[in-house]
Amino acid sequence: MIGIWQRLAVTVAIVTVAAGCNAAAPASMSPDPGSSVAAVAPPTAAGDVPGSPDPLPFNLPTETASPTPHSSPRPAPAAMAAWSKPALIRRGQCDRLTAAVDSAGHYHVAAVCDGGIRYLTSDDGKAWKETSFVPPIDRLEVDPQLTLDGDTVYLAYNRLAPTDGGCGDDGLQEIGVYTRSRHLPDGSWSNPVRVGGKADRVQSFRVVDGVLHLTITTDDGSGPLYYESQAGPVVSRLLIPNAVSTSLRVGDDGHPRVAYATGHAIRYARVDGAKLAIETVAATDKTNLTSPSLVLGPGDRAYMIWTQTTDAGGGCVSPEPGPLDGLYFGTDASGRWVTTRLSRTPGEASLTLDPSSGRLEIVVANGSLLTEFSSVGGERWASRKIPGTESMGNALVRVNPNTHGDGIFALKWDETGSDIYILTR
Repeated sequence: MIGIWQRLAVTVAIVTVAAGCNAAAPASMSPDPGSSVAAVAPPTAAGDVPGSPDPLPFNLPTETASPTPHSSPRPAPAAMAAWSKPALIRRGQCDRLTAAVDSAGHYHVAAVCDGGIRYLTSDDGKAWKETSFVPPIDRLEVDPQLTLDGDTVYLAYNRLAPTDGGCGDDGLQEIGVYTRSRHLPDGSWSNPVRVGGKADRVQSFRVVDGVLHLTITTDDGSGPLYYESQAGPVVSRLLIPNAVSTSLRVGDDGHPRVAYATGHAIRYARVDGAKLAIETVAATDKTNLTSPSLVLGPGDRAYMIWTQTTDAGGGCVSPEPGPLDGLYFGTDASGRWVTTRLSRTPGEASLTLDPSSGRLEIVVANGSLLTEFSSVGGERWASRKIPGTESMGNALVRVNPNTHGDGIFALKWDETGSDIYILTR
């Protein structure tokens, strides 16, 4: 059983941020060989955000292919509205939190709680209804992901089979990626249907016009990463070269986009038929670049966050923070990629965008209070701590399309378990 819960502790769709000091921003690297590569604009770096929880004493230098003036970001002038006090959604031993808000402003939350996937929904964030999914005998269902396609909510997850295990074997065998769906507001959940192969494991999931879009790992999570789509019975798959972690969105033009980390680079790929058009957003051989999170704005402009850290993970002792460590933001809204280091505070981060206003929100869990970063367009940022969020993690920020307000969904750990909470504004 130790192996099972260790496996359940793998973080999905969150950004782990490491602490750091001052140094130059990452320089660009050559694209991966063998991939279809679009013209690459080398990343532009800016200094850390003044007024952030851990501002640096001076700005990072800017580096471009053709140097151009670029001012450091300033705090956004608009005041940030206050968050509500955290309200309890569910008590229990919960993990793997995922959340969505539909066009009517109704909330949808799923998590692994007390050993199974639980789905919770609410019209107002106060009264919640819960559905429990019972897996087949001798099976585990983990890593839930929720997404919306019009008036249909979809749930994807990984199914595992416990085994005897052994040396180097955690005792869990992949059985495949499964999906369910239901029509809003009152439809029943469909039966689970497997997508792709038996050894697949989902990393990122979206549905547009009934077509399923996924990024998946293979061979029990140790194999290469693929972009996969399913339209009716037809499944297609496209290799994402050297990818180790991904974030997926589908543009208004119908083309999927994938932000992915290769270990020492963050790349951005547009799926174009049977090939990828790839750009390098940031790269360096001095740190590990990990855990990208992507959103798309009007005109399919991309906005993303990721982590840089000297800690490659897997060791018993972490190295000292490096000069490039931190949480980074990048966008191609100007027509070329521009990157900014927002913080060197350790934590996990979630990103969302209100397309009607261009307002970006990032929420970071760093072991104390949750921290919020806010910007319109990604050029000027303001930050603050969120009161009442001690001991919260796995924090997800989402825009309410109906009210254009925001919701934060988070786990709070204490001596009795890890409960689910919501904050709104």
